[in-house]
Amino acid sequence: MTAKVKDKPLKIHKIARIRDDATGQYSEIVVFPISETATGRLELPPALIHDLRKFAAKLWDAGAILPKSDKERIRLLRAVADSKAPKELVYAAQTGWLTDECKVFVKADGVIGITNEKIIGINPNRDVDDKTGLLSTAGTWQSWSSSVAQQARLSSPFIFAICVAFAAPLLRIIERQSFSVCGVGRTRIGKTVATLLGASVRGIGRVGDLVTWNIKVNRLEERLVEVNDSMFAIDDFNKLRGSDRERFDAIEDLAYLIEQGHQKGRHSFFAKAYGAARKWHVILLTSSEQSVAELAHKVKQERREGATVRLNDMPGQLDGLTHIFDRLKSMDDPTFKRWRREQFKKLAEACANNHGAVFDYYIERLIFHGREKVRKVVLKWIETFVLHVGTGTDGDIARDVARNFGLIYAAGVLGIKLRILPWTAEELLDAISKCYFAARELLPDDGVALRRGIAALRVGLLKLPVKDRVTNYSSPDGFCEPGPNSTRYVIKCDPFNSLFDGVHDRDLTLDWLIRHRWITLAMPKDPSANSKARPKNQHDWPDGRRRRSYEIRVPRKSRTAKARKNGETTG
Repeated sequence: MTAKVKDKPLKIHKIARIRDDATGQYSEIVVFPISETATGRLELPPALIHDLRKFAAKLWDAGAILPKSDKERIRLLRAVADSKAPKELVYAAQTGWLTDECKVFVKADGVIGITNEKIIGINPNRDVDDKTGLLSTAGTWQSWSSSVAQQARLSSPFIFAICVAFAAPLLRIIERQSFSVCGVGRTRIGKTVATLLGASVRGIGRVGDLVTWNIKVNRLEERLVEVNDSMFAIDDFNKLRGSDRERFDAIEDLAYLIEQGHQKGRHSFFAKAYGAARKWHVILLTSSEQSVAELAHKVKQERREGATVRLNDMPGQLDGLTHIFDRLKSMDDPTFKRWRREQFKKLAEACANNHGAVFDYYIERLIFHGREKVRKVVLKWIETFVLHVGTGTDGDIARDVARNFGLIYAAGVLGIKLRILPWTAEELLDAISKCYFAARELLPDDGVALRRGIAALRVGLLKLPVKDRVTNYSSPDGFCEPGPNSTRYVIKCDPFNSLFDGVHDRDLTLDWLIRHRWITLAMPKDPSANSKARPKNQHDWPDGRRRRSYEIRVPRKSRTAKARKNGETTG
């Protein structure tokens, strides 16, 4: 069947044969006339094309113009079915780095890098009518840098979100598992704008295009595969359905799902039709008005340590501010409110006009410099960051989270070195460090609890009256006695215990005092036994009475060189 367009005949013919690496199945693209001037196309399995009755039905349903004569139609369709497609194409199994060598990056509709095979992206899912999360390109990487990234300098969380997008493709390069970050803060401070800034790197230009948490787990797994080796931006945990307890359990489980990095195993029949379970490396960035730690406290649960490392809360309000622009010079309140509205509008316009192109350019530069070189410098900058933010009191959880934030910092350094990010190294380090320190304070980490306990102890000791000014020792909680080399504090046991948020904070602080030999210890009942040293809790007071109390001697310099090095606050 032919039709005339500028003296060129339109006819039904194959233009390509495609292998789907996810399933091992093949399909063929058939082009056909739907009018005298236009054509349509179908992608069909070869077996269906050779079933001429079904082939004709598919063409008719797609608006194809076919011969009215049964004999002529069958002859035409048989010739098309028996013909050989002129091109061999490939659908990759999934997006992201094609192999661990990280020389080719597969996008939904093409590849970055050079391949021997003609890869045209991944097989699009035509069964789901979901426009959210779809990626596109607008502007250039230079225009994105001079607009989106330039305006992000006003906020550490904005800088952080962009660096997350630069960090996600590095996970496979440094062989690190996926993890998640939840930006926390009151409504309308700009948490979703921060998520959008990060998403603009990958190719999302509007808040309305972000995936939301109104999603089933199976569909979430499909979306994760779509953004493999990229940041997965998803808007607002508050859209999770269910009671507070159900939401908390779901979030904890999601932390492990993201980190595990692969779909659930399927029945062999399903796997044959749709492909084996696929994998992902992603950094998920989302937001919430309430931190996961606060939600845990609300439902009287403890966050699992593993879930905490895999999903970190990060406050969007830093330095005690009520807004997200911590790097902005102060201005009066009415002026700031007007400025903030305009700034959010400008950021939204910048993302709408500039998204996606910067990611392609960034991946090209990673490929150009090579996996091993990139891996080496990224690991070096991670260690630089960990050393910068680490303290002697940090526990395992804080150290693990520091490495996650270290990767985000390293990605920012890489972006600066590649002249993509218009920031200085100093402001990057300051921004990511501030984000980490704020996140660390929300961790169920012994180091966090110890620093909290030391700070509470310091406040309590400073409130004690000087010994020489006390006339009745029954009423005060204790007293202090300055000396030439140290200050002696005596404080009753019950008031001492009440200084702390809980027993765990108190016990960690007591152990810290014992290690520093600042608290008087009780003599062991059996000196030959290997018993643990414990504080002496009975002391003679100046009025001659013996009271349950602790004796603490703090060196005159309230911050010794060692304490300064370890980041510890002393009394």
